[in-house]
Amino acid sequence: MRIGALVAAVLFLGAAPPAASGSPTPSALLQLLEAGNRVPYQGTQQIEMFPQGRRVCATATVAHMHRSTRTEIQAPARLRGMVILERGRERLVRRPGEERWQASPSVTILHPRYILRNYTIAAAGSGQIAGQAAWIVPVRSRATGKLARKLWLDRQTGVVLRAEHYSWASRLIYVTQFKSIDYTARPAASQFEVPADQIVGESPLPAPPDPSAVPKPTYLPPGFRPVGKPQQVRMRRSTAIHLRYADGLNVLSAFIRKLAPGESPKRRPPSPSGDQPFSLAIHHVKGDLRITLIGDLNPVELRKMAESFE
Repeated sequence: MRIGALVAAVLFLGAAPPAASGSPTPSALLQLLEAGNRVPYQGTQQIEMFPQGRRVCATATVAHMHRSTRTEIQAPARLRGMVILERGRERLVRRPGEERWQASPSVTILHPRYILRNYTIAAAGSGQIAGQAAWIVPVRSRATGKLARKLWLDRQTGVVLRAEHYSWASRLIYVTQFKSIDYTARPAASQFEVPADQIVGESPLPAPPDPSAVPKPTYLPPGFRPVGKPQQVRMRRSTAIHLRYADGLNVLSAFIRKLAPGESPKRRPPSPSGDQPFSLAIHHVKGDLRITLIGDLNPVELRKMAESFE
């Protein structure tokens, strides 16, 4: 499971010098974090999630190299053997007991020029995680002032040793923390490779809407911009066009598909996203198309965006 990432506006190999006060500047913190994205390592990580008020814990081994991360769940027993690969904008999951991988777009998109525009970043002391000295870095929304992330950055390497992720309503939704980390390890490239014939999830269902005719929103929540190109993705009822929007830290996904025969066009209430229980799914029907927005954002904003599609 990849930690929510921030990157520098200008890529920089190596840690940036601290400010005169002894604490790094926001730009230096972003440069340090970008340097950490390039560091190879292996380690053991503890993961805590809090879906709908429950606490779910897991332990995983993590390997990182060339901006790719492999996470293999070791506990609890019912999830042992699950493997998650994050490779750029691609996310692959192999569930316990299965040989084939499910493909989906990554939940992380890196947009350096939007980060400082939409968030404040500052060092707020130091601590120690997995035996490594770390800067403690709160990340707050400029629009609301609310805490979005709290990161513990290795002061030498820039690797995120601990990350607390908060919802739009300031609720802690998940935590990742290294229990041990080895920077001398060089993970084998084969750990990040998957034969194409082992990847499923791309076979077509009923045809998606014509991309040239897909409606676009006339309203975007503050700070969000369209990113990437429209993609075709497989959904339970049909194939959809997938559009993405990001503010540098968070990502909103819009899925646009044709209504299935007999499917009710009635508005559905907001519901937790199945892939991310701390996200909301907002549904809106326009003509014969159903638009589904998924993201960790105030449902009022999601609804306003969904209803603006033209």
